[in-house]
Amino acid sequence: MKIVRLTCVVLSMMCIMLCCSSCISSYQLNQTAIVQAIGIDKENELFQVTFQIYSPKGAGASTAIDTSKNNSSIVTGSGETLAAAVRAATQKQGKVIFTGHNRILVIGRLLAQEGIENIFSYFNRNALTRQNVQVLMAENTAEEIVTTNIEQGILAAETIRNLIENTQTNGKIYECPYFELSKNMNLYHGASAMPVIAKEAQTSSDNNQEGGQGGGGGDIPSVAQIKVEKTAIFNDYKLCAELDEEQTRGLLFLKDEIQKTILVANSPNTGKCSIDIYSCQTKLEPVITGQTLSFVLKGKIKASLDEVIAFEDGTMTAQDIVTLEEACKEIIQQEAQRAFTTIVNQNQSDILYLENMVLKKDKHFWEKHQEEFLQMLKEISLQTELDFQIDRSGLETNEYI
Repeated sequence: MKIVRLTCVVLSMMCIMLCCSSCISSYQLNQTAIVQAIGIDKENELFQVTFQIYSPKGAGASTAIDTSKNNSSIVTGSGETLAAAVRAATQKQGKVIFTGHNRILVIGRLLAQEGIENIFSYFNRNALTRQNVQVLMAENTAEEIVTTNIEQGILAAETIRNLIENTQTNGKIYECPYFELSKNMNLYHGASAMPVIAKEAQTSSDNNQEGGQGGGGGDIPSVAQIKVEKTAIFNDYKLCAELDEEQTRGLLFLKDEIQKTILVANSPNTGKCSIDIYSCQTKLEPVITGQTLSFVLKGKIKASLDEVIAFEDGTMTAQDIVTLEEACKEIIQQEAQRAFTTIVNQNQSDILYLENMVLKKDKHFWEKHQEEFLQMLKEISLQTELDFQIDRSGLETNEYI
């Protein structure tokens, strides 16, 4: 009996290995267009899709990739649906579009204003969709970003992704991977946030130096640059607001996403000082008093004094450090308040998961106000309770720092 069972198990495993080894068809590498970036726009009721495809440009017989060149090519397609647009792009270049290695997904401004609900129908059903792909909103069109020639690194898409990760680590932007965007849009009334990426004007200068061995003159080639400073806020799947750089950092404090950042604070005695935050733990909590709802941002923040621009009398006292700590708390309070006002009070976007917090805090209060909760956001206030400490190690000398 045991032998029969073991035989059945082995045969079943072999059958699974042979029949269920893959969920997609296989293609040869030379038949595949490996996508590194995707841009989606909408114009004249048609979806416009732009693909940045890996296309190595060798520097010689022994080198397949030339690191001094942008190793990519651009393929576009349009259609009434995203699937139709992708098919049109496939027909233009004759290879199978493979998005399993995609790094970034850029959404055009017009599509964001109209609503991005329809893109999830395509990407959630696509087995090749990478859940950790970085999602961005273009300042103008997604095509402008995807086709930008960034002469840094091997691939422009890789450079953009590295930029996103670096600026997020340094407390500059709110990072938005696809899985988080899809989850938030589905659970929180179409609310989410994503970085806004923009193309800066190209710059060039003339180099007219003369003389010298091998001397000569020539133009420094223009290089396109990109910047990521603002954050797009969505509600009901549509773009509803944009946060500036300070508001974006306020959002990061509200969501406990600050890993490290630098504040510039003023003291009457020291002038401008750079305060490097190296440890930050914040938590947004609901406060329910009767039928009144508010929120409080609590936090414990540690920082070090990195730079002092000017002294009034050449010394810094312990009181100056206390003054700087209070100034930093005021900066955080203002940035968090500005972000909270724009997101919650003005646009009723629940990207901070406020409704879920209230449900966990007081289920009866939530049940009573569930239907009008989004309208309640217009009047909700925010308070802050911050413990900000500047590291004094190595700075203290009696009464002077």
